[in-house]
Amino acid sequence: MIAGATGAGKSELLLSFLMSLAIKHHPDRLNFLLIDFKGGATFRDINQLPHTAGMVTDLSGFLAERALIAMNSELDRRKRLLAKEHVPNIKSYRKVSLARGPLPPLPNLFIAIDEFDEMIRDYPQFQDELIRVGKQGRSLGVHLLFATQQPSLIKEGLLNNLSYWMSLRVNSHEDSKAMVGIPDAAMLGTDTPGRGFFRDKNSRSVEQTIAVFDRVVRRIEAKDFAIAERPAKACSTLRPTLLL
Repeated sequence: MIAGATGAGKSELLLSFLMSLAIKHHPDRLNFLLIDFKGGATFRDINQLPHTAGMVTDLSGFLAERALIAMNSELDRRKRLLAKEHVPNIKSYRKVSLARGPLPPLPNLFIAIDEFDEMIRDYPQFQDELIRVGKQGRSLGVHLLFATQQPSLIKEGLLNNLSYWMSLRVNSHEDSKAMVGIPDAAMLGTDTPGRGFFRDKNSRSVEQTIAVFDRVVRRIEAKDFAIAERPAKACSTLRPTLLL
């Protein structure tokens, strides 16, 4: 989870993180479901990437509610694939694919959400569904990545299933403590956007992030994914479920 006040750089950090993953990983190994409650501005440039299985915005109306159904369906589909091969997780599934011959691609799925607090105000049922994703998703290859201005709105059941927290500049000591255990993120200045504190379950550190620019998107689009283990299929395994 990434927390930050307006202008702290959280959307840029979220975008940079996703772009770095897209450069490194083939679409058969990595997909994105993008949920953007800033009208689609944050993810506009990466919506066109072959890794993107779908995008929902606060302007999408009924699509936001149907995205809940899609997430449920995707978890169930992955469970069926693993059960069919008698394996407990996505890592074992890929080992079986290498040993016995190619199986249908099962990419890791990142559900990335910008302005999470706005989303749960409009669709409070989303948070309960994401708790289910947090509990079950790791073995199925489904991961959560979201940015918020108010981490205090996040339910404890969801927080308990996260592994990493990063706080850029926030508006209160309470928000900083909720994210990284210390009040220092509330004392960061407006002159250092992207500066923040990173915490995992065992440690804490100070970080400086950087923004990526349009040329990185063009680099990903131009990348010849066909030279990877299998030809690129442009998220074909997820599109029937997630493109609504």
